[in-house]
This record gives sequence, C-alpha cells and structure tokens, in this order.
Amino acid sequence: MKIYADDTNLPYKSTTMKPIDSKRDIDAILARYGIKKVMWEWDLQGNNVSLTFQLSEDFKDIHISPLIRMKPPIVWRKKRRGQPDEIDWRLSIRIFHWYIKNQLAMTYAMQSQKILAFLPYVAINEQETLKDVVIPHLEEIKHLKKLPGPNGNKRAKTIQVVYKEVEKE
Repeated sequence: MKIYADDTNLPYKSTTMKPIDSKRDIDAILARYGIKKVMWEWDLQGNNVSLTFQLSEDFKDIHISPLIRMKPPIVWRKKRRGQPDEIDWRLSIRIFHWYIKNQLAMTYAMQSQKILAFLPYVAINEQETLKDVVIPHLEEIKHLKKLPGPNGNKRAKTIQVVYKEVEKE
C-alpha cells in the first residue's frame, strides 16, 4: 500500500525542510540523548536511505550495545499522467525525524531504556532486524516456556556429546 503526501493523516504535510536539514536534526537529537555512533546510507536519487546507530546502556544489570537499523517511512508524491510516482523525501525524512524524536522523548519521560523504544529495529545480521525474525513466530512464542535469566537456569543439565570420527571406506 502506498501512502501519498496528500493523505490527511500524515503530520508535517506542509514541511519546507530539506531532507538534509531533517537529517541534521535527527543527528542532533541522537547526540542529545547520548547516542554517539551513527551511520547513514544516504542515496536519495537511488531511493535508498537508512539509519544505523548503536545504543549503549545497562538493562537489568547487563550492559548491552545493540545496533539499531531503521529506514524512513516512504511517502509518495503523485505525478502527472504518464509519469511514475516519486518519493517525497522532504516529507518522508521529516516524519522519520518526528518518530525518532518522540521515541527518545518518551523513553526519557517514562524513565525507560532506549533499547525498549527501538527493540523492533535491533539488527540481527546485515539484512534482518528483530521484528523480521520475531513477528512470523508470534504464535509459537506464546507457547514457549520462560527463557532462563542472565545467570542461567540452576536446574539446567549439561549434555556431553561424544564425537567419534569415522573413516571413509
């Protein structure tokens, strides 16, 4: 489903901010909240924009530093007949700014960890984020037993596997 710039539910529809200015504002917001490691993929002509940053915080006595990988929402601008629609980068990046700003403001106001605000976007590998892995398995997760805590399960048993090399004949 394409979302177009004339959608009445979109914020910042009348923004005059250039995409590069919204990018600068996002960098400033991340720095204000102590996020220092930030990397952009910035190719507006190729329609490829993404933001990767590293969080570093303590969560329940464990220090974590996950990478967060996000892409801005894609808002389209309708073109005249015969011409293909194009991405409205002014609006897309400004909405992205709004989202990141509000997520970080809410973690501060609710005295919560930033990792919780960006949990779906935790990078698992080069292509996948946590939401890509977890969402398809939500029904299965409901039926799982509780995972062991950071100190492990005290009743857990160690299983030793005997490995024997077999020669080919």
